[in-house]
Amino acid sequence: MQDITSWGQLILAVAIAVLTIVVIPILPQLKALVVALITAKVNEVQSKYGNDTSAHYVKILNDTIYDVVNGLSQSTVDGLKSLTENGGKLPPGKADELKNQALGEVLSAISDEGIKALQQTYKDLNAIILSKIDSTVRDTKRLGISAGTLEDG
Repeated sequence: MQDITSWGQLILAVAIAVLTIVVIPILPQLKALVVALITAKVNEVQSKYGNDTSAHYVKILNDTIYDVVNGLSQSTVDGLKSLTENGGKLPPGKADELKNQALGEVLSAISDEGIKALQQTYKDLNAIILSKIDSTVRDTKRLGISAGTLEDG
């Protein structure tokens, strides 16, 4: 009976020694490793979600710009051009006024959450929107769609 107790005490002593000598000293490193793995996974998920969110709002932005340009063309620009005697060109400064109106309409059509996501994607959101408006106008002119009238000439 004494031998069993001795063996039990010996095994307990060895287990305590292993814990004290091996496991306890590496706990901070194990903790750091677990935290690093969890942080990496969280960043991966956030990055994926963030990219999906950005892509979603960029698509919304592009669709909205196209719709706004077409809407302005149909309601405002066509009427102005028919009234001008300038060979169908907009009066000086009118193109900029219409682009700024389009910018305002695009920004008001996108939710605050969408604006925040787009601002994280683009450094100067207004400049990007104005550039996309110009590009949409050029594309619609090239394709013969009625919306291509927001730029002079």
